[in-house]
Amino acid sequence: MNVIADTVSRVFYAEYGKKVGTANLPPRSGEPYVPNFCYSIAKIGGKLGFKPEWSIERDVKQLIEYGMENL
Repeated sequence: MNVIADTVSRVFYAEYGKKVGTANLPPRSGEPYVPNFCYSIAKIGGKLGFKPEWSIERDVKQLIEYGMENL
């Protein structure tokens, strides 16, 4: 999650010139917590041949643009 939060902060600053903060919250009730858990595109690619068409930066930029236009 920290990688995504850092990406959002970086993309938002690049697009709007404003810094945004992040908050690390504890897991919600009933939500599992697995320390040092991380998804791996490389593992998915090796086993299933998956190759992402978009980068996380592109996804985040699109999400921020949508939010700024519709919120």
